[in-house]
Amino acid sequence: PQNPFEGDIRVARKAYVHDQKKRDAVIKQAFSKDKIPSDLDAIIIGSGIGGMTSGAILSKAGKRVLVLEQHDQAGGCCHSFIDKGYEWDVGIHYIGEMGSPQTLNKTLLDQIADGQIEWAPLEDDFDVIQIGYDEKSRRYPVAT
Repeated sequence: PQNPFEGDIRVARKAYVHDQKKRDAVIKQAFSKDKIPSDLDAIIIGSGIGGMTSGAILSKAGKRVLVLEQHDQAGGCCHSFIDKGYEWDVGIHYIGEMGSPQTLNKTLLDQIADGQIEWAPLEDDFDVIQIGYDEKSRRYPVAT
């Protein structure tokens, strides 16, 4: 069997796709029996982080994979939508440990996604725990 993590498989960042029709053609593919190959190795139910990660790793290992999603768009809690010209995420707003230096999580994700996911850096004190209200409150920054 192929080892999908045998070498560094990152490739140069591809251009962003801003045309909504082109994006929808990829992430909103309706189910059809005619599209199902007969020689599948795995069928994954759900296109969230776990389903897409599993599907990508199996595919990179040479397996033929079908990922099914009941929603009209792939991505689970990680998908986004556009309304009135603004793009919104539906669940996850940030993920830590994806910056510099190269972390284990970022290395794994780079291998799974061919280095195509670009991360915006977080401020050091991105999260703050606040106890109490007004001038009596105490704030405790949580380093990212």
